[in-house]
Amino acid sequence: MKTIRHCWLGTLGALALLSFATEHPAKAYADPGTGAMLWQLLAAAGVGAMFYARKVTSWFRARKRDPGR
Repeated sequence: MKTIRHCWLGTLGALALLSFATEHPAKAYADPGTGAMLWQLLAAAGVGAMFYARKVTSWFRARKRDPGR
């Protein structure tokens, strides 16, 4: 059973590498506004992560001050 699984994984891996190695035309277009939207998304995710990190650290500090809670 294990050898069959390894055989399938090897075959899928070889197919994935082969698909990445071949050349295909892109046929895609990204307008200039897309880059700005991606930067805004990353900035919003960063700010949201900072607020979440502040909430988690304040929770840990409260637990440290009052361990019986």
